[in-house]
Amino acid sequence: MKEHLIVPTPKSRIVALSKLAIWPLVAYGLLQASRHHLSHVAILQHCAQLPWLRIYVLVATMVLTGLSVLVARNGWRIWRSGQYPAPGTSVLFATRIRTGWWARLDTIIMFALSAFSVALLIALLEYFVFSEVGLYVLGLRGCEA
Repeated sequence: MKEHLIVPTPKSRIVALSKLAIWPLVAYGLLQASRHHLSHVAILQHCAQLPWLRIYVLVATMVLTGLSVLVARNGWRIWRSGQYPAPGTSVLFATRIRTGWWARLDTIIMFALSAFSVALLIALLEYFVFSEVGLYVLGLRGCEA
């Protein structure tokens, strides 16, 4: 049986490396944001922290929504093509194309990860926005004066 491979081009290697470099940059950004919060925001009174808390909830909502959409899109591309990795995917090394149950399993995993990130988003919004505690934390109760 002939083995099918996706052979990377120099451009696809650069794209794959840039996709891998996003995660350390996100971790560094979270580290810097937490340092900024501890040194500048945490020392403020509760009502003065509210704009920052709203920003945190908004950023977390955007990140979880984007993660869910991107993972579901990748799962949909694999489902539609019937192969993993999907056509047009940038790879760093020569990668064997898998079809059949392997591609279906990968699609199921992608959709499960997307559903998990949607569940996290719903829990985040339920706690911080739609509950009474969230209304207090985000400043809609208690800091009107």
